[in-house]
Amino acid sequence: MTAVSMLAAIGHPAAAEAARPDERPGSRQVVALLREWGGYIRPGFKAINPPEIIIYGNGLAVADADRRLRLTSADVGALVRSLRKDLDDQPRTPTPSGPRVYDATTTTLGVWTGGSTLRTVSAYALQGFGGKRYPDALYRAQRTLTTLADRVRREGSAYRADRVRLVAELSSERKADAPWPSAIREPAKGDTDVLVRKLTGRQAKAVIRSVKRVKGPGPWPLYRDGHGRVYSVTWRFLLPSE
Repeated sequence: MTAVSMLAAIGHPAAAEAARPDERPGSRQVVALLREWGGYIRPGFKAINPPEIIIYGNGLAVADADRRLRLTSADVGALVRSLRKDLDDQPRTPTPSGPRVYDATTTTLGVWTGGSTLRTVSAYALQGFGGKRYPDALYRAQRTLTTLADRVRREGSAYRADRVRLVAELSSERKADAPWPSAIREPAKGDTDVLVRKLTGRQAKAVIRSVKRVKGPGPWPLYRDGHGRVYSVTWRFLLPSE
C-alpha cells in the first residue's frame, strides 16, 4: 500500500489502533509524514510533488524524494512519541479559525499508531498566512517535521532508487527543446493532458539517462511526441512506499 493510499484509508484518530508499548514498526512502514498538497498550482506539479519528509520504520528519512538520512531507532522512537502527543487528540480535518483563505495548500501530518496504521491530520492553510488558526499542537508537530526535513537536506546524501515517477504535462508551447526520447514509450494519441507513469527496469534507466530532472514547479524541459504535441516533462525517484 502506498503512502497516499494509506492516507485515504485512515478515519478519525479515535478509531486508530494504539500501538502496544513493545511494538515495533516494520522496516517499510511509514512512521511519520509531512506533505503539502493542493492549492493553486498546475496539475503536473501536483502529480510530481513528493512529501516534504517521510520516515520509515527502519530509520530511513527522505526529504523531497531527493535527500536521505538514516535515523537511529532511538531517534525514530522519540519522533513517534512526540508526534503522537501532538496529534492523538486532533480531528482528521480540523476547522481553522479566522477569515477564510482561498487557494492555499493543505498540510498533512502523519504518525504511526500501531500495526499498519498511519494516523493523519490534514489542516488547510496551516502555514504561510500568519496568526494562530489551529491549536498549538499542530504547529508544534509541523515544526518537528520541518526541522527534521531541514536536517536531512543539510546532513543527508542523495536519494536514489531503481524506480521513477515520470510526469508529462501537455503544454501550450509550440516549440520543443527536443523530440520525445526514443528509449521511452511516448504518450498515446488518446492520453490525458497529464500523463503519470511509474517506471522500473530499462524504462526507468532510460528516463534517468534521457530526461533532465527539474525539481519544483519548473520550467520543465519540453519534448515533442510523434503526434506533434509538446509536453513539459520531469521525473523523480519513487519512495519505498509508492
